[in-house]
Amino acid sequence: MGGGNRTGLAIELVRPVVASWWTVVAAICLGIAAGLVAVQYTPRAYRSTVTVAVTPGIADPPGSIVASPEVLGRLVELAPPAGAGHAAARRRLHGRIATWSDPDGSLVIGVRDEDPERAVQLADALGRVFASRPGYALLRGASPPLRRPAPDRVWAAAFGIVAGLVTFVGPLLVRSAVNPVIWHGLSIHGSSTPALVEIPHVETPDSAGSRQRRLWVNAGLSVLSAAVLVATLLLVSA
Repeated sequence: MGGGNRTGLAIELVRPVVASWWTVVAAICLGIAAGLVAVQYTPRAYRSTVTVAVTPGIADPPGSIVASPEVLGRLVELAPPAGAGHAAARRRLHGRIATWSDPDGSLVIGVRDEDPERAVQLADALGRVFASRPGYALLRGASPPLRRPAPDRVWAAAFGIVAGLVTFVGPLLVRSAVNPVIWHGLSIHGSSTPALVEIPHVETPDSAGSRQRRLWVNAGLSVLSAAVLVATLLLVSA
């Protein structure tokens, strides 16, 4: 099959998207809006760290200490989060603790929390826990809380557009690929696909009315999507 035939078939596959072009507008507008809202309302966590010295061969793995129900339970009692059960609070807290090694071989333990004071309290408590275990010694106490930078709005909007295209346009392309409809014989001319006859398209009052209704639907849903985007921009810039 020649390049022209492949191009013709590709055009036929995207024809449903062209007929329902509001999906592209909605994907872009709603995707950008969702990305901006996510950036605006994502909780800004603070992180505090402690540094401990490690004696190889004696110290227990830091992961086992952090995951210990006893340690997590003690931390939850020290700074209980609002609106969460004890087990859920331990799981949530465990996901906010990270450990990594410094170039000098020491171990850094970081804790994230929306409350800067609580982040320091939790980091300090973890430092004391590690210092009480064999093979660990506290080098530096809890650091002042650092606020994580907000996600980049441009990247968030770009990700939202991609997600929107997958959500709105993706199903149309998949359906068109699974059950293709060829509207013009030129699209398959010279290919291996047999064509018995090409039926010319004749404009009728019904088809003209259907096309007009489709135009109004496309325009209406596109305007609605744009209005959502404008409202979102006003909301996040207020």
